[in-house]
Amino acid sequence: MAGEDDGMQDRLDMTPDWQLKREIGLLKLLAKRIDMELKPRIHAWEARPDHGQGMTEDISGAGGGTVGTIAIGRDQPDRLEVTDPVAFGGWLAAHQVTMLGGMPAAVKRWVPESEAMSQDFLARLVRNAGGELPPGVEVRRGRAATVTVRLERGVVTRAWTAQGIRDAVRLIMPPADPAGTAHDNDHDTNEGDVEQ
Repeated sequence: MAGEDDGMQDRLDMTPDWQLKREIGLLKLLAKRIDMELKPRIHAWEARPDHGQGMTEDISGAGGGTVGTIAIGRDQPDRLEVTDPVAFGGWLAAHQVTMLGGMPAAVKRWVPESEAMSQDFLARLVRNAGGELPPGVEVRRGRAATVTVRLERGVVTRAWTAQGIRDAVRLIMPPADPAGTAHDNDHDTNEGDVEQ
């Protein structure tokens, strides 16, 4: 991956804010539209009777070579999972359910009051303990701010025309390198070039 990005970071570092913002919006638009186009095709391929579970097939490119594979996984059966052990334990106790060997399927346990699990209570408790965390309490790390891109309603559909795609690609592609000093990955082939 690092080899594919040679030169890209330098280009992005030199890109003005307005251009970078435009490129982010256009790439988000293309990603959404590609997803809209991809999902029905995947469902159509999956529905074909000759494509069975666990089967892997090659995907051939325009030049005839293999560009990847496509596969359908196997169905995963539904499984039961306890999501609230306290509620389940209460039900087991109320119904006097036993496990193999006659042992009770539920045991009595201490459960903290909801107020004792609040941020204010926990912060005070940890502060009074000199920063030591009691058993069963962990610090859940916060997360850094993230960039969110939202597209205007209908913009994906309006932009998905031949001219819209050409305009988008023209805006996000790196400028031409007349000196021929760009990295080799910037010049894959001339196949599929769009006349401007």
